[in-house]
Amino acid sequence: MEYRIFQFDGTAIVFAEVKGVAVMTVVPSDMTEMICPEKMTGVDPFGNDRPESAVQVAVSGDVLSRGFAAGRTLRNGELSLRWGMPEFDYRDGDGEVLLTAAYKSKEGLVFRQHFRTVKGTGVVETFAETENRTGEEVVLESAPTFLLTRLSPFVKFNDEADILIHKLRSYWSAEGVLDSASPADYMLEDSWSGLGMRLEKIGQLGSMPANGYLPWVAVEDRTHGCTWAVSLEAPASWQIEIANVYNAISLCGGQADFNYGHWEKKLGDGECFRTKKARLACVRGALGRAAQTLVHYVEKTETFLPSEESLPVLYNEYCYSWGKPDYETVKKLLPICKELGVSYFVVDAGWYCKNGNWEAVGDWDVNYDLFPNGLKAYADLCKEYGMRAGIWMEFENASADAPVVKEHPDWLLTYKGKTIWHGDRCMLDLRKKEVREYLHGKVTEMLLSSGIRYIKIDYNETIGLGADGAESYGEGLRQQAEAAQEFFVSLKREVPDLVLEICSSGGMRHEASWLALGDMCSFSDAHEGPEGAVIACNLHRYMPPRKMQIWATVKSDYGYDETVFTMVKSMLGRVCLSGKVFDREENILSAIRDGIRFYGEIKDIVRDGDTVNISSENISSYRDIHGTQTLDRVSADGTKMLRYLFIIGKPNAKIASALPEGFKVAKSYGNIALKEKKGRLVATAPDNGMAGAVILLEKV
Repeated sequence: MEYRIFQFDGTAIVFAEVKGVAVMTVVPSDMTEMICPEKMTGVDPFGNDRPESAVQVAVSGDVLSRGFAAGRTLRNGELSLRWGMPEFDYRDGDGEVLLTAAYKSKEGLVFRQHFRTVKGTGVVETFAETENRTGEEVVLESAPTFLLTRLSPFVKFNDEADILIHKLRSYWSAEGVLDSASPADYMLEDSWSGLGMRLEKIGQLGSMPANGYLPWVAVEDRTHGCTWAVSLEAPASWQIEIANVYNAISLCGGQADFNYGHWEKKLGDGECFRTKKARLACVRGALGRAAQTLVHYVEKTETFLPSEESLPVLYNEYCYSWGKPDYETVKKLLPICKELGVSYFVVDAGWYCKNGNWEAVGDWDVNYDLFPNGLKAYADLCKEYGMRAGIWMEFENASADAPVVKEHPDWLLTYKGKTIWHGDRCMLDLRKKEVREYLHGKVTEMLLSSGIRYIKIDYNETIGLGADGAESYGEGLRQQAEAAQEFFVSLKREVPDLVLEICSSGGMRHEASWLALGDMCSFSDAHEGPEGAVIACNLHRYMPPRKMQIWATVKSDYGYDETVFTMVKSMLGRVCLSGKVFDREENILSAIRDGIRFYGEIKDIVRDGDTVNISSENISSYRDIHGTQTLDRVSADGTKMLRYLFIIGKPNAKIASALPEGFKVAKSYGNIALKEKKGRLVATAPDNGMAGAVILLEKV
């Protein structure tokens, strides 16, 4: 079999032609000679070649495949067999590698799959374009962003016990749970004859991308030491299909299709539809290596504000006032925040309230009973204490009693001609110029005039399946998400020194394109309680700690141990203090002060390091935890390591772990008793079973 192999700085994209159909796989560059030709041809149990096309666009009227697949997938229809091998445009430049594979169907459709690597990242970005040159209208029903097939390409038949499929489950206040299983566990293996589509579909419908799963998937071949991982840009409804197709695992994902997300897109002659992007990592190594490769891509390709390079500590007053802030409270909190080392101060929900209900959103006019001199006076006061002032907003949704809802019902999103209501919440249609102008006045102009340069943008309700105003409900939803992101881009453009927080737990917007728009992302709404430590550890597989804002809430009834635990938890990313930090006992203030001081000594590892281990023992629940959680993160130069230890619900329990060879304990912060013994580190929890520590190890 002849291959066309394109090198991408450590990753090889491999094409071949089988029965006139282009097939494709991805392998590490030094493993191309290990590819099994019979796997590429799609040989079935009876020796028949059954290729899966590298193009999986579906259009209305296409002849669907058999195998009991109708209604479950739009893949492998008759159209997928009409493309043949593409024309390739490959460019290897100084800083990047580009490849376009351009296919043409007999009917006049053109499909282009684009690949790009920024050298030194180990990640291949990909997106697709479908162009109509048929001379008549075509209706797209599926337009995947990526296809990753023939896994594992190194053997004729997979050893199911040595293949693992990894997914990340995610719900509000329960983000990032790793779900790993073999193909056999999902019944993703051939039948005795090879007949029948076997498919596991993950995704979500609506405008909250992380509502059910994170848009991420990985396949690990433990026999050959190779892992493939994909992170999908998916600001609204999305899907990833994990299938057994002709004796191989096949991944395909992107915009939710007509079957799943009621999405179709009309293309007139000459029109083109472009997908969002996906990021592919193919590495020699296990899941952790592949996951970190995707995480580091963000750090290597995005530009960060100078103010963000030192990972400033912030205080958000939400867990103190619980939606009832006022100017006097701010005055009370600022002195102690300055003493503790806080750089950003954020007034959360409620500064606009007229009726005492912080969820009554929509007008965004300051309540002068709460802030008598307005928001500029608040920002000026923060500046006096050397802090950047922040504000909370949730401007994409509105409440039933908001003036904008009563005065402009035509500005609201509809479904089947009716305003979309979830409880007393509705949604502004950001596709409309009048809505964007309204928000420009309420948001952008407010920031510019007040001097507030930090905004936390929340999002506490999903649109659902879709909206009117386009050729399909799914397309209406896609357009709304695109318009929302364009507003965020304009906000950053007009206020260039603005620090923007994606309040991802409210919005469940842990997703690549949303994360790229924000300087930080709230890791979870797990404000209090021990599960926050486990959630934060798990999310190291998915997002950079420098962007992961973690609550360090200090409740009024917290003692020393609870305060230390919440501080340690927050050091897994960006420290966000909250709760009662004034008029506290000296040991509580000392715990906070010492924690922030210690965080200052380890920030470079938090910001630039590499997470090399995430492990738990006896933790299967986020709410009823009786076990241990550990995480190791190595500095960029390899000379230092952070070891995070959490013992939860196990009074006086011990964790014994090996010290990395050549490392010793330099210092630590926490409420765990530590002892070194014969190259092992023994940690003992206090008798309340709520223990956390972060240990700095240094090479001898």
